[in-house]
Amino acid sequence: MSAPTQPESSKTVLGDRFLLAELLGSGGSGRVFAATDLQLERRVAVKVFSPAIVSGTDGVRARKETTILAGLSHPALVTLHDAQLEHDPPYIVMQLIDGPTLSDAIANGEFSTKLARAVAINVAGALEVVHSSGIVHRDIKPSNILLSRTEDGHRPVLADFGIAVEMDATRITQPGVTIGTAAYLSPEQVKGYSPSPAGDIYSLGLVLIEALTGERAFPSASAHATMLARLDTDPSLPQDLPEGWRAMLTAMTAARPEQRPSGRQVVEMAKSLSQDAYSPQQATASTAKLTKPMPSSPATLRSAKSRKPARRVIASISFGVAAVVVAVIVVASVNLNQPAAAQPSPAPTLPALEEPLQSHLQELLDAVTP
Repeated sequence: MSAPTQPESSKTVLGDRFLLAELLGSGGSGRVFAATDLQLERRVAVKVFSPAIVSGTDGVRARKETTILAGLSHPALVTLHDAQLEHDPPYIVMQLIDGPTLSDAIANGEFSTKLARAVAINVAGALEVVHSSGIVHRDIKPSNILLSRTEDGHRPVLADFGIAVEMDATRITQPGVTIGTAAYLSPEQVKGYSPSPAGDIYSLGLVLIEALTGERAFPSASAHATMLARLDTDPSLPQDLPEGWRAMLTAMTAARPEQRPSGRQVVEMAKSLSQDAYSPQQATASTAKLTKPMPSSPATLRSAKSRKPARRVIASISFGVAAVVVAVIVVASVNLNQPAAAQPSPAPTLPALEEPLQSHLQELLDAVTP
């Protein structure tokens, strides 16, 4: 039996129709190529899945992404043209966005009030359509926002629904798999609560802070500290940030999901914001404030008798993070004067916490540990 076809370079033709060109990107579920539709003579993007991916849990994800894209329509959402999941190799054909990702733009120093406002209006508008269809994206981040070139700048487009989930469906997850990206997770995602539209709004708020300032809202040397920081602190906002932006971003990143605006409300607020140039004096000048712990999820409600110890959870996490930071500093100081150890350091662990939070957070830490 011959091995499955694997397009590795240009000149591969899928389905006698799509001529693959340059590789645009790759991830856990597949690779995305620029391609030419030989029938319609147009440029498209082709996401090629590994045959092994389109089976079991990952296969459900691939089919779900196809179904989601086919059922949604908005100028800021990638359009699905074709899907051949039974082909060898399986692939889907999408609109090709001619432009960089928001992540690329920020890395190149192209962050600005104008760009952030465009991201807020377009992506929040797309999320309103997504959420109204009963879908949660769960992975809003700069690299999943494409910037389509226009005459007056860029039009942000939301992409990659590979881990999106229906709100009323059982989550398609595997033990130890982080759903979302550590730097942009909402507090409730870190705690393992059921996904909701409010989580996407929180993540978009963090993306907008980065698009305005060029700095992540929770800067940290490790994914572990980044992930845990949002459990007891608000994102840092520059002291000189215009009041309209401050009010919107504060609302979007509220600790309590029910206090966050909807996608439609974000669009309305963003449209009223000034496009005047903003040059942050110091991207993370303001000090983060302590926030109230997240309310209990219906799935994890405890009796009144068991709630009292639970109030110590956030304090334990904060103390544990501080202890890890101190330990890292000490180890780093020692290593400056000693030869490298023969064996790698063990993966970081959390301080003792109550179940089920202990198990869930440890799974997340394991998932983001290199």
